[in-house]
Amino acid sequence: MNFSLPAHRAPTDLLAMGPPGDRTAADLMADASLLAIAIRERLGPSRARGEILVICADRYHFAVSLIAVWSLGLIAALPPNGAPATVHALASGDDIRLIVHDTDGGEGLDLRQALARRGDTSGNWPFVPISIPAERTIATLYTSGSTGAHKRCPKTAAELCGEAAAHVRSFGIQPGERFVATVPGHHIYGLLWSVLVPLLSGGVFARQTPFFPEAVAARLSELKATFLVSVPAHLRGIAELDALPPLCRVTSSSAPLPAETAERFRDRFGLRVTEIFGSSETGGIAFREEPGAPLQPLDGVRVSADADGRLRLDSPFLSPNTPRPMPCDDRVEIHADGRFSLRGRLDGVVKIGGKRVSLQEIERHLLSLDGVRDAACLAEEVDSGRGNEIWAAVVSPGQTPLALKMALRSWLDPVTIPRRVLVVDALPREENGKITRSRLRELFVPAKADFHFADTPEPLVPRSQTALDDGYALGFHIPEDFYFFRGHFDGLPILPGVVQLELIVRRQIARLWPDLDHGLSRVTQLKFKQLITPGTDLTLTLRRAPNARKVTFEITNDKGACSQGQFFF
Repeated sequence: MNFSLPAHRAPTDLLAMGPPGDRTAADLMADASLLAIAIRERLGPSRARGEILVICADRYHFAVSLIAVWSLGLIAALPPNGAPATVHALASGDDIRLIVHDTDGGEGLDLRQALARRGDTSGNWPFVPISIPAERTIATLYTSGSTGAHKRCPKTAAELCGEAAAHVRSFGIQPGERFVATVPGHHIYGLLWSVLVPLLSGGVFARQTPFFPEAVAARLSELKATFLVSVPAHLRGIAELDALPPLCRVTSSSAPLPAETAERFRDRFGLRVTEIFGSSETGGIAFREEPGAPLQPLDGVRVSADADGRLRLDSPFLSPNTPRPMPCDDRVEIHADGRFSLRGRLDGVVKIGGKRVSLQEIERHLLSLDGVRDAACLAEEVDSGRGNEIWAAVVSPGQTPLALKMALRSWLDPVTIPRRVLVVDALPREENGKITRSRLRELFVPAKADFHFADTPEPLVPRSQTALDDGYALGFHIPEDFYFFRGHFDGLPILPGVVQLELIVRRQIARLWPDLDHGLSRVTQLKFKQLITPGTDLTLTLRRAPNARKVTFEITNDKGACSQGQFFF
């Protein structure tokens, strides 16, 4: 069996949309031909073997690179992330012959220079889709490294294109569907759903990868998208938007989707989220469209469980060299109708004080708490003779570690409550929404954990102050080069929520009402409604009833509310 790419389209059919310009199927094949010529020139006579490391932020450039590499009979190596250290480590390996990229100052072959030779038309370039034998190895992917080092995963066309084709059949995807993805193409989920599924179904994909909820909604609207391809870490923010354009389907993968997020999409937007379960090593395994429901195996996939509940997998998307059934690191319960429920990861269960504890279960309970936007746990072996400790990093502006620990007592045995809880502004998640253990552990380094706002060189001083019947209205200007925009985030600097609460709200409360300077107990009804960007003028309104231990705040700009909530002392 061979796979033809691109499929189900005429040369003039639209294939990619968005800045820096829309592209057709004919454009794709013409550009891939030019890039293939440039790769041959770089490799010289020894071009027949080896891997080409592909690093492209533009999804169209990424697709061009894949078609060019595969047309030469070579293998595309896809990095787990775009971090310079990761790219350098992979590029120094013996298997990598060349880097193809679209980044300024990047090493290797800048495909933009190769594509510039063609001009504005595909004119004399024949439109001939490539044909790839099913058994041929076409890509090397890398695991996310959630629990250790990144691991190589060679993939055949049968595994990658075969799974993409199965998704097209199973979900009835028709030519002309338009895909916007918040995950990059070099992750297996992004590769399958935002590149290969469109190429095999006659679909159209967005060139850019929006991340922030407002940017996602804008891209969906601009492109008249029908599919949103995302992950739980991104969908949680998108679910807070007031509206989304009409969509046919939302897909989620890479981590369990919180039921609350799925319910918000259903209740607020009338959309069911298709949750896909799988991994880099196994490919797709199963899916569900109702939060908490058992998982339905994908077409051709067979699942079973051993005596310990370990998932055993037989799938057409496994490597041909994998013993079958393949033992996986998930515990499952198989139901009579062939569906199954996940019962935790075997590698995510640790013993604390003689009790078996699931890190995923603790994360799930943390995410269910009011105001918690993200959470991740790790087990750390300590030298004090206590064995393992659980550490938790939580994104929950206004909450204290003690309050979070107390809230967990409703579900957890005291010995299993995280020993250390760190409240942070954001978790260091990968582009696919996952988080590596090493980066999570770095959050607990004392230099970062003991950071104080008082150490920063730029206090925010109100420009104006107006007394109200029950409080004050204060005017602020957020400088373009304000300290806290650094690294938060590249390309779209925004003022972190924790900075708004500490440097704007709490400091003014302490100044205006010294009796409330100590003893903050909790922050409730906290909402972040729009981003605060450099150069913004803000108004902070603080209201307090006489002698009350509660202050209500609202931060607004000329477009309306940015954030609001209540401080209790």
